[in-house]
Amino acid sequence: MLRQLRRHRAFAGTLIAVLAIGVAVTTAMFSIVYGVLLRALPYPDAGRLVTLTSTDPRIPQGRTVAGAADYYDWRARQQVFENMAMVRPVTPFNLTGAGEPERLAGARVTASLCDTLGVTPILGRCFTEAEEREPARASSVVILSHAVWQRRFGGDPAVVGRTIQLNGRGHEVVGVMGPAFQFPSREIQAWGVLYIPPSALTLRRDYSYLTVARLKPGVSLGAAAAHMAAVAAALAREHPSTNRDDTVSVAPMHAVMTATVRRPLLVLLGAVGLLFAITVFSIVNLVLVQLAARAPELALRATLGASRPRLAAQLVGELVPLALMGAVAGLAGAWLLLRSIVATLPATLPRVEEIGLHVPVALFGIALTATAMGIPALVAMWNARTSLQRGPASWVRLRDWLVTAQVAATVTLLVASALFATSLARLRAVDAGLDATRVLTLQLAVDRTRHGDDAGVAAYFGRLADAVRAVPGVEAVGLINRLPLGGQVQAGDIRVEGHDTAIGTSWRSIDGGYTTALRVPLIAGRGLDERDAADAPQVGVVDDRVAALFGGPRAVLGKRFQIDAPGASDMSWVEIVGVVGHVRDEGLEREGRPLVYWPLGQRTQDRMAMVIRTAADPASVGSGSGV
Repeated sequence: MLRQLRRHRAFAGTLIAVLAIGVAVTTAMFSIVYGVLLRALPYPDAGRLVTLTSTDPRIPQGRTVAGAADYYDWRARQQVFENMAMVRPVTPFNLTGAGEPERLAGARVTASLCDTLGVTPILGRCFTEAEEREPARASSVVILSHAVWQRRFGGDPAVVGRTIQLNGRGHEVVGVMGPAFQFPSREIQAWGVLYIPPSALTLRRDYSYLTVARLKPGVSLGAAAAHMAAVAAALAREHPSTNRDDTVSVAPMHAVMTATVRRPLLVLLGAVGLLFAITVFSIVNLVLVQLAARAPELALRATLGASRPRLAAQLVGELVPLALMGAVAGLAGAWLLLRSIVATLPATLPRVEEIGLHVPVALFGIALTATAMGIPALVAMWNARTSLQRGPASWVRLRDWLVTAQVAATVTLLVASALFATSLARLRAVDAGLDATRVLTLQLAVDRTRHGDDAGVAAYFGRLADAVRAVPGVEAVGLINRLPLGGQVQAGDIRVEGHDTAIGTSWRSIDGGYTTALRVPLIAGRGLDERDAADAPQVGVVDDRVAALFGGPRAVLGKRFQIDAPGASDMSWVEIVGVVGHVRDEGLEREGRPLVYWPLGQRTQDRMAMVIRTAADPASVGSGSGV
């Protein structure tokens, strides 16, 4: 009797542990998929929110953004949207004043964003159309995220109306958003007004903006796409040199946000599903082993008069408490797993803040438990009906089949894991075109009221870079307006002298030290340096993918290119003075667009990133030098 009791305790403990692990892992993975892919966006009637993208078949890489001039034309001519809004997703703010200085990831948005998304601040108000039209007012108001409001201002409601220092300039806080508002990404902590000077709208190839819209009630996605295609065709006729062949892609906002992660998440969910199938097979085998050990007991009970339904009810009743304990342990394990997993998820994964044990996720975990224990319960009921008639041979064959299925699922998982590991190894072996070992990066932003015009801003960045070069342990310092592999887009077309076809490229402003700091190889010609000031002849450097289109690195030297847009005389014709290696700027998994580099002195940017190559650990150099 004591041995039987010990055997039952071991069986119960093993079953609960196997069930809890299977439910925890599967529920945690489903929670991620639900939060990112399945849960509706946290906006009223979110199914009517769409993203508009300008597409051009001449650019094989495609676009995920739109131009400002196109946006204003779309908004003036469309008849299918309640409202539209435009966002510049990269606008860092340096918060100074009370407390430690802090860099806030920010975005600039049109005043129509709140109405488009259907949101309101929990304190204060949204931006106004008047603020969007007045440059002085647009640069002096800000809306804070809930996290910044709590962390830096202690949740004080009086923060609305207060003036805070951002980028060295006073900004009036006009609103505070709720904790659920995280647009266009969870990193954004402050929003400013997006002001587009009328002169900038002549440059129709400046694709740097996200565009969202809300469909009118009753308007389908297909009808909106057809209407916007007609609008795009009209613009192509009016602006043939810039909008020729352009169309407008209208896609659900949720689908666009999750497009890059949908397939990987579903693949992982499928793999976890196989793991759960193995869990079910294991539990069924455990039950069968237990029933085999209890065969004499069950036969004795039947001999003493116990009916088969009574025996089946007894066996199922013994499994129910185990199922309940396994469900509780599994859900608790899923909660613990999520706490550790979410903290390690990449910053680029959208909607991470939506991941959690929501009610549908908890119900999914309960359904998993019911499935995992329901099948063994059916096996127990079947055993009570057949084993007394045909002996154990019938369910021994079932055990053999289950073991075979378990082995097959395990082999499938192992093969999939091996393929995944191989793909990961290949991805890690991809040459990104740069060397980021021992490199420290810093994000910088300047205020033109303090540093003046382009020449003053460029001079300030130059002095800052020189000061960092003087720090002991620093080998090289460079500047670029957008870091590679950072997920930031600054794309447009160039036209090379003597060729009719425009080339879709990514544009970057750099100083002479950037390619040295990241060891981007110089293939032909020279790099950019101090000779390329604002008053010098305009020059540029292209990567080898641009050069390959025009006969190779040597052949392209001395050729000239220009922004492919009317009224772009500010850039004039730019001479190609050097060719460098291609950098996979948009991700290791794809080549990305060809790259064009402008000298910082000739195409000055207010926001730059500094890359610092060090002789030792970059963190030790930065912390020990005050950098």
